[in-house]
Parts: sequence; structure tokens; C-alpha cells
Amino acid sequence: MIHIGPSIYSYIGDMGTFDKTGAGLQAGLQFTKKRKLNGAISLGFGQISDDDPRLTNSGLTNIPSPNSFFKTSFFFTSYDVQFNIINNGSFVFFISQGVGFMAFSIEDENGEDLSAQTETRATNEDYRNSHILLPTSIGTRYKLADHVGLGVQISILNTNTDYLDNISSFGSSGNDNVLSMRFSAFFNLEVKRGE
Repeated sequence: MIHIGPSIYSYIGDMGTFDKTGAGLQAGLQFTKKRKLNGAISLGFGQISDDDPRLTNSGLTNIPSPNSFFKTSFFFTSYDVQFNIINNGSFVFFISQGVGFMAFSIEDENGEDLSAQTETRATNEDYRNSHILLPTSIGTRYKLADHVGLGVQISILNTNTDYLDNISSFGSSGNDNVLSMRFSAFFNLEVKRGE
């Protein structure tokens, strides 16, 4: 089956805990041959943002001085192993664990590239704009007809980076993370013999 649909994303990190939401799109390929254990390939993109005015006047010297706002655009792809806790043919309830890759770019409130603004981070603090991610998910699918279904999936992307907000040493939260809620339409491309 293929799936496609909108997603809502929210960030947790040095600037906040699920304070704001961003939007995006996800699509992929869902394997369904086995009753209990199947794979899925997903790709998606979206945006997250947040601000924390306290970071501007944190008592630090003017340089370096951390950013107080960020907007991050990202793209990811992953392969997930899904375990179907319930699968009665029409309704599926599953948990999954995946591994994948994320690439991102970060802007300040003026639309300027934050990764190039070294004065917003501690001395000699540089980072890559791509990382491994380990998404953990829970979700459901419901078959409306032979070839069409709907689904909802909630995921923690487990990004393995502390730089989605451009802040690491000046922060205290550890790695940044992204909560994703995906709404999908599923289309079964397999045609049964005789149809």
C-alpha cells in the first residue's frame, strides 16, 4: 500500500516543550503481507519553530550571544519495522521502531541562515545539518474498502541532534526532538486476480 497525508509537528528542546506546531507532508510505502510483523518506508518534510526571549538577555557577553528564535525546515526518510498488536483485516493497531536520515536548515527571525552565524553559539561549536534519526511510533489503520483506508500515526522522531534550534552549549535540554502526528490515506495497489 502507498500512503500520503498531512502531518503536524511540534518541537521540544532548549527553547520550549511543544509550545508551537508546524505543518508538513508525509508519504510512503506500507508492506502488509504478514499478519504481525511488516516494514514501512516513509519520507516527509515540514517545519518547526519556537522562541525564548530570555535567551537574548541571559547575562552572557554580547559575543557569543544565543539566538532567541528559530525556524527549522527539515526532510527525512526512514525504514520502520511495525508490529501489529491488533490486526483483524479491517482494523490495525501497531507500534513501530525505525531508523532513518534527517536533513535540516535553520533560519532566524529575518530568514537568515543561523548555522552560518557562529556568534550565536559557543566558541568552536559547529554542527552538521544532517543526522540519523530513530523514530518510535504508535498508530492505527482502518480499511474503508478493498483498496482504500485511513490512518493516524503519532511518532517521536528521536533526532540525535541538539541543533534543531541552533543551541547546544547555551541550553540544558540535551538532544532536541520532534513530535509528529500523521493523518494518511492508504491506497492498496495490489489487484486481486479476477478484478
